Amino acid sequence: MLSDIALLLIAFIAPWGVHLAPARRRGLVMVVFVAALLLIGIFGTNPLATWHLWVGLLGGVLTVAAVSVMGSGGHRGGGSRRRRPQSDPSNQQTGEL
Repeated sequence: MLSDIALLLIAFIAPWGVHLAPARRRGLVMVVFVAALLLIGIFGTNPLATWHLWVGLLGGVLTVAAVSVMGSGGHRGGGSRRRRPQSDPSNQQTGEL
């Protein structure tokens, strides 16, 4: 029972760990996730044959996708950058000393 809950939590947290990790550390996060699954497989039951792993992974991936879509405002692209307002031309430097 406890290993089932642990497997469900590991599978749910793994997509978030990969998503929130810096780009250079994402491979390390995946290795840690696979190592945790291997440890569960060695000392417990086969995690690939249980529904806890697949439900946790599906839930984690769906929540990451939903939060990513809500965070981007529902659209893709980098065209929503705000521009600084133009300053008064009398305050601009002319290069003269």
